[in-house]
Amino acid sequence: MIGKRLFKMNWFVALLLLTAALPGFLPAQAAFPDTPAGKRGAEIVNLINSGSDEQAAKYVSENYAPGFRDAFPIDRHTGLFSMLRKRDQSFGLEKVEKSEPYHVSLQLFSKASGARILLLIWVEEKAPYLISRMGVQPVAAPASEPSKPSQPAATANSPKKTEKAGAAID
Repeated sequence: MIGKRLFKMNWFVALLLLTAALPGFLPAQAAFPDTPAGKRGAEIVNLINSGSDEQAAKYVSENYAPGFRDAFPIDRHTGLFSMLRKRDQSFGLEKVEKSEPYHVSLQLFSKASGARILLLIWVEEKAPYLISRMGVQPVAAPASEPSKPSQPAATANSPKKTEKAGAAID
């Protein structure tokens, strides 16, 4: 009886120590920069993760600078959000590559698909800091991680992709 109690207490203490030690072993989660561009980046990631096409259209019409918004049809802007949402499900901020008040480069990671992308955002230099330019580029997985093919390779019978994958929308 005493042996079982001592065993349970040892496990309890071991679990307590392990729980206390874990935060030091886990990598710190990156935070969005507290800048106009960083705040817009957080909004875009939220829109990708939990928005709808209708919410994306409203966001684009209200938060993109007229020159950028009107340079493309609305479905081209919203199609980016829709494609990322459907293909990768959701993204988390893995790393801030570059942070300036009016420009930010954010490396995002999807646990669902393993995809990494670089989200580039430029905003106007005056409030309300409308998005003046935005782009998305694929990021290669670190060498320590096995890569997952995101789509099948082209075959002789399939059309070849002619668009540049990392082209910015501007």
